[in-house]
Amino acid sequence: TSEPLRVPLGVTVAADGTILVADTGLKKVLAFGPDGDLRGVYGKPGDLEGPTDLVASADGATFWVTDSRKHEVVSFDRKNGTVKARFGKRGAGDGELNFPGGLAQAADGSLYLVDQMNARVQVFSPAGEFLETLGGPGRQPGTFTRPKDVTVDESNLVYVTDAAFNNVQIFDADHQLLTFVGTAGNKP
Repeated sequence: TSEPLRVPLGVTVAADGTILVADTGLKKVLAFGPDGDLRGVYGKPGDLEGPTDLVASADGATFWVTDSRKHEVVSFDRKNGTVKARFGKRGAGDGELNFPGGLAQAADGSLYLVDQMNARVQVFSPAGEFLETLGGPGRQPGTFTRPKDVTVDESNLVYVTDAAFNNVQIFDADHQLLTFVGTAGNKP
């Protein structure tokens, strides 16, 4: 049977086809099969307060969840449902977070995390070690005002949406701005 969702915000598909949904209303991650059957529920009381997005490892054994209310990232073991690690705390320094949002994983395993209220994207190792920052607050190309989501393609290009600029900024593998697409308006 299916579990009702309350406030689903993030979704990813694991290597085995399992659909993982971060539900901030339930304070849990739910796992569904392609047919919609509930396969698992992750997050005991206190594990998650505001899950917003998630990404699964290439082998599907681990997944990471951004928790906007706790200002951290939580990794779970998919097999037994336990919390493997946590990283981040509220702040503006390297590795510190202020309402984390979108999350993506590059082919090398690096985690790209939208640090919304610090107007940047931070890059972490899968173990949670801070690696570098992409962008930062500003109003010119290559900076952000209201970043929301991030993804990394197979060529290591990084795409970041910004709700204030109404665009997607595209960065190369060295995190240099290449271009952006989109602008405010109601036309294609």
